[in-house]
Amino acid sequence: MPWIPDSSCGTVDSATADMSRYAVFASHNCNETKTLLDLLGVEQNSSSTGRWMLFDRKSRTVLVDRLLPRNARAALSSDGLQYATFEADELRIYHLPASK
Repeated sequence: MPWIPDSSCGTVDSATADMSRYAVFASHNCNETKTLLDLLGVEQNSSSTGRWMLFDRKSRTVLVDRLLPRNARAALSSDGLQYATFEADELRIYHLPASK
C-alpha cells in the first residue's frame, strides 16, 4: 500500500469504505509538540502548510499531492470520485478519475 514519504509524517484523514482510496495530511514537523494554540488552529510556527495526498491502492499511484494550509480542511467523498477542500473561506470540489 502506498504511504507517506519517509521525510514526512501524518495520518489517514478520510477514505472510502473499502480503503481502495484514502487521503492523508503529511507534514515535515514530525517531532513538533501540539500546544493548545495548535489545537485551536492558531498559527504559531513558520511551517503553516503540509501536503494533502490521495492514494489509490488498485493502481498504486498518488492521485493528488498538493500543498494545503494547516488551517484548511479536505475530505474524500465516500465513493472516492471527488474530494473537497475548504481553504481561504472557499469550498472547492475536485473530480478524480475512476479506478482502473
